[in-house]
Amino acid sequence: MRLALRSSGGRGEYELAGKHSDFPSSSLFNKEIIIELSPGVRISTKNFVKHQGGKRRIRLTDDINDTQHIYQILAALLLLPKPIREKGETGDGPVGLIDDRFSFADIWFDFVRVTASELTIRPTFVRLANNENSSSLDVAQRMNLVIGLWNKVEGESDSSSRTRLLAHRASYHSGGPADLLETASIIRHNLTQEEDPLRNLYRLHHLSDGSTTDMGINTILFVEPPQKDTRSILQSAQEIARVWRHLKYRGAEGEKFRRNVTSAYGFTCLFTGNCLPSTPLTGTPGVDAAHILPWATHNINDVQNGICLDKLCHWAFDSGILRLDFDASTNDYLLSVPTAIKRQQSFMDLTPFLALEGPIPKSRLPHDHNKWPDPAFINQFNLLFP
Repeated sequence: MRLALRSSGGRGEYELAGKHSDFPSSSLFNKEIIIELSPGVRISTKNFVKHQGGKRRIRLTDDINDTQHIYQILAALLLLPKPIREKGETGDGPVGLIDDRFSFADIWFDFVRVTASELTIRPTFVRLANNENSSSLDVAQRMNLVIGLWNKVEGESDSSSRTRLLAHRASYHSGGPADLLETASIIRHNLTQEEDPLRNLYRLHHLSDGSTTDMGINTILFVEPPQKDTRSILQSAQEIARVWRHLKYRGAEGEKFRRNVTSAYGFTCLFTGNCLPSTPLTGTPGVDAAHILPWATHNINDVQNGICLDKLCHWAFDSGILRLDFDASTNDYLLSVPTAIKRQQSFMDLTPFLALEGPIPKSRLPHDHNKWPDPAFINQFNLLFP
């Protein structure tokens, strides 16, 4: 589904468009939209789905000013210039990332959860548009770059830019959009060049490389997703987890994490017990240091948030084929293949994974108990897979 910008007397307004097989339109009315862009961090928008003239319009509460629409909140979080709803005033030519020169024409999203009073969504990408052209913004990729910037400045000496960016991060984690909008506005105001604020900041803090040149924006091709989402909430959650696991702007800390985890486990896969170190013949080891909570969303590079896995098990863990649990009553780590995955046996051979089900031998864990996987991290990650 998506939030679509519709013209209305020259001033655009947003409505809920598209369909989801699990949720008829009537089930979403009068619910507040909550943004959960990265797992576990919620932003209360005070935007509601309202029934008006047969349409699913997005409306603010009476005590919220007009600047707190979802598109402004999302732009503030992603450190984009300030968009406007009046698409007719954006101009022509290529879409320029300059204040008031583009609109959020569509915001596609996944469902996270639906309750009696809330519709929690995770935006996936945005169509940025002016009068003539469109570009697509990959929200997860852009957010990964914002997180990379936050982490970079945290280790720098004090500066006004560092202070503003750390305030921006704090406002995101506080869950209140007012502070988020204010900190983003201050950041934009203090940049000297009229261009994409995030690109400007990457240059200012010497954090650009080949992977960040487009800043999550595709100016060449825009492909519209299907109008009807047939995935279940579980399938959506699994896809979200995979996306965040594969975003990796880690730098030196990531390399340190890899060394610490593989050394703690003696280059042995926790799930299979296979020891696969590097050799003069192979050059590289056959195991990876896998994060439990995705690095891109939680930035936890402690060994307790890592496990050593061979390449196949790493893929299976990231894909939700193998699930890791902790049984506090027996102090055991347990492996299982979720029921939803077992239903897919006609599509893939699960034999090697089913053979791993059950308690994991403690002999495969690090000798230092302080480096064992933290059950809290495991439990938090498993909340993504109901």
